Amino acid sequence: MEFRILGPLELRRGRAVGKQGTLLGLLLLRPNRVVSTGRLMEGLWAEGPPRSAGNLVQGYVSQLRRTLGPDRIATAADGYRIAVEDDELDSLRFLRLAAKGRSALDAGDPGRAAAALDEALGLWRGEVLAGSALDPGAEPEALRLAELRLEAREARVEAELALGRHARVIGELEALVAEEPLRERPRELLMLALYRSGRQADALEAYRQARGVLTEGLGVEPGRALRRLERDILRQDPALDLPPVRPPALAAPPTPLIGRELELERALELLRDPDVRLLTLTGTGGIGKTRLAFELGRLLSDEFADGAHLVPLAPIADPALVLPTVAQALGVLLGVDGAAAALRLHLRERSLLLVLDNFEYVLAAAPELAGLLGDAPGLRLLVTSVSALRLQGEHVLAVPPLALPEPGSDLATLLAAPSVALFALHATALNAAFALDDASAPAVAEICRRLDGLPLAIELAAARTKLLPPRALLERLGRRLDVLTTGPRDAPPRQRTLRATVDWSHDLLDPDEQRLFARLSVFVGGCTLEAAEDVCGENRTILDGLASLVDKSLLRSSGDEPRFSMLETQREYALERLEQSGEAVELRGRHLQYFISFAERAAGELREEQQAQWLARLRADIDNLRAGLAHALATADATRALELATPLARFWWVHGQPVEGRRWLLDALALRGQPPGLRATALRRTAALSLRLGSPDEAQALLEESIALYREEPDGAGLAQAILVLGEVKLREGDIEGGLALFESAAASSRERGERDAYGVVLGNVGYARYMLGDYAGAAADFAEAAALSEEFGDRLFVAVNQINGGLAVLELGDEAEAGAKIEEGLVIAREVGAQNTMADGLAALATVSARRGEHERAARLLGSCEKLRESTGIALDPFDLAALEAVVESVGRALGAASFEAAWAEGRSLDLDAAIDYALGVDPASSLTP
Repeated sequence: MEFRILGPLELRRGRAVGKQGTLLGLLLLRPNRVVSTGRLMEGLWAEGPPRSAGNLVQGYVSQLRRTLGPDRIATAADGYRIAVEDDELDSLRFLRLAAKGRSALDAGDPGRAAAALDEALGLWRGEVLAGSALDPGAEPEALRLAELRLEAREARVEAELALGRHARVIGELEALVAEEPLRERPRELLMLALYRSGRQADALEAYRQARGVLTEGLGVEPGRALRRLERDILRQDPALDLPPVRPPALAAPPTPLIGRELELERALELLRDPDVRLLTLTGTGGIGKTRLAFELGRLLSDEFADGAHLVPLAPIADPALVLPTVAQALGVLLGVDGAAAALRLHLRERSLLLVLDNFEYVLAAAPELAGLLGDAPGLRLLVTSVSALRLQGEHVLAVPPLALPEPGSDLATLLAAPSVALFALHATALNAAFALDDASAPAVAEICRRLDGLPLAIELAAARTKLLPPRALLERLGRRLDVLTTGPRDAPPRQRTLRATVDWSHDLLDPDEQRLFARLSVFVGGCTLEAAEDVCGENRTILDGLASLVDKSLLRSSGDEPRFSMLETQREYALERLEQSGEAVELRGRHLQYFISFAERAAGELREEQQAQWLARLRADIDNLRAGLAHALATADATRALELATPLARFWWVHGQPVEGRRWLLDALALRGQPPGLRATALRRTAALSLRLGSPDEAQALLEESIALYREEPDGAGLAQAILVLGEVKLREGDIEGGLALFESAAASSRERGERDAYGVVLGNVGYARYMLGDYAGAAADFAEAAALSEEFGDRLFVAVNQINGGLAVLELGDEAEAGAKIEEGLVIAREVGAQNTMADGLAALATVSARRGEHERAARLLGSCEKLRESTGIALDPFDLAALEAVVESVGRALGAASFEAAWAEGRSLDLDAAIDYALGVDPASSLTP
């Protein structure tokens, strides 16, 4: 809510007219104070209140509460009180800014004073409550505000005079004198402005006019200050000349700098390098560029003879005003040749660090900085901007988000994370009861992760802890732009809300860039250049637009491919823009179609030599794939839902996320209405995942429908694979011979159709069935041939599977050395591919080999690592494998004893995946095992 009384009564939200509006105005004249019912009646009915005035006042208050909210107007014993924050009422903002300006003027900082007073006076739109009939009791409040407005106008002119802008303010002072002819201060300031402009005679004439008005109007002589000024003008007293102004040194910051040690060290190193004259700190809005620049200026101030000086450029948007603003901040008098010449002359012999903050809106003025550097060898420039200036000799330091703790970190690690520490600093400052402990710290860490480590967003979130504990705040961050709206009142307007900060960066873009920025929000987790061009382009390259968004810190580029991504805060804002544009439905459809093609291409590559690279590409786009699936399901697009989900089945299996893959496929299959061949394949692949997750009955039902659909297809393609999975169901049910028969049938079908790649896969299953029946030699031969066929077709995953299974068969034949070598080779390939399921199988197989060798502690550690990995993937072992594994666990436990077995098992569980694989492959335990 925003209320305005410095002019006609206005509300940012809702309306209040007639008697309601008058009543609201009377309350707002005395914000946060009780206004008696009697005074309200006088204001509402100047001719005298009617008998029912009390009831009418109650009715008007009730109507206002419906507009403003039930808690906005409180009932007191003898009246009513409206509750408003400083930022909600223009008169309160005016009083705060005017006091800030006066304080800065008294402290000798006319530049800061002028800026604050300009902002304060800009809030006035006319007389207080213009158009309203004020009651006699309200007039003193209105008169007080009007008087303070006059004082603020006078103070701003004082600041302008102190900055050497005497010629500019003469017209304003003449108007002020005409408005307030009996007020002496404006006349005094007018005389001084005229004198400093070289108009001594006009200054003396202004005094004579003042004396005439005062003597005729009031019968009094001018006051002492006016008389003394006339005397000094007649004497041309040097004290009237503008004194040289040395800008004040950078004050101590109100809060410590957190988590910027690396950036601070690097920036100091650069700024102390004599060859670095210009350093630009870049990064998105709210990343902390200004705070870092401020700290650098403070630390380096003593290293420059003329200090370090900060010049905020956010208030200006005209590049032509950059040099005049810098000159004003440095106290440089502007001559007839303009700001550039005056600045160059001023800086020529000085040693100075000049900090120019928020240069992004005035980038066209960048060449002027090169001119200053060329004329002033002792000048160094530190600039903050969302994008680089692109000047010769410029050094750029990108300011990243604050470091985030890893999920699952302990309390000490969470407390040490810079993002969490920043949250705690601001939350504690606003709420003394706030504390980080085992209960709150994980929620705070997740808040920081959701906010991308963006300092401004974290500070705004911390401010909300006055009302919401961290866990409750976390639940509301789905709409972070609407939640984070309580920035400090002394912060620039663009930093008071998260939305305003992104608005600031968005306004830098031209219309084409804004359109591209909005369109890119359809991607979740980033995208490649190919994807961006396909989904967001319009039959033309968008490379220049992407480069510009990267330059302006609204897009990040990483990797060799490259890959483009947004902070989630920026993406939420861009997504809102996309919805407003009316293009959202079309863009989501294009996004879905692109990733259908991408998934189909990936499915083929996952069986070729580029398997590992395509698994990595799929992992990189996992969130886009999920978004595409969600859109297809939400729009009940049955065919495209299966077109995307079906080719991803192998990825879900290899990636170690069969639970998620099965869920997407079942949801897509539930829509019905898909082409029979597509549905048959989807049913078969869903059955394979269901079987992997320990649901043979569900797999059986899915396969029955799949086989029926395949048999209706003219070419019957896919039937052999469905029979293969049905054979796996038989194995799960304990019917090994029945499963073998189905596998051999599928193998025969693959041979007849000339599908050698499929034959390799089926042959591995034949070998597995023979292994279960105790035919270890036959199984070993099948696994070896299956591995060779998989190698021939570049299917590295099934090379790994068959090598591990072949190693187990060789182990049963008594060759422990060859068994270990085969399994280790399979484990290495599984890690290269990223197949977590197969890595778990490899760890279990090597545990079996270690147990046979009598290396029981090693076996126990490997078993612990295997269990941890299987838990993370949700894979259920079939009864045969489970029985074999339990036999190994039992034998190792018996050999070690309970205590030693549990200790070794726990050590294995403590390893992360890479360390576990390294240990399994023979790395010294001391270098892999955590304490």
